[in-house]
Amino acid sequence: MGVFILDPSTNPGRVPADQMQPSNAPGSVDQGILALHELGHAGYVMGVLMPGPSSKAALDLENMVRKNRDPNAPIRTREH
Repeated sequence: MGVFILDPSTNPGRVPADQMQPSNAPGSVDQGILALHELGHAGYVMGVLMPGPSSKAALDLENMVRKNRDPNAPIRTREH
């Protein structure tokens, strides 16, 4: 397993529209969303998060951030 650091001065881009529901519009991404997404993968590997694929744990945490910020925010339904 490797660790990657995102330079906070860079623009992380957007989540492709086909991964966002119900809006079907590109999803916002920032360092907070990215950090929790990656912690979801790590938590899965360490066995401290829900069972299922690593991507589910990562998306669940990412979507918690999205909904915490805006209860009406669209959620990310899949990776890649």
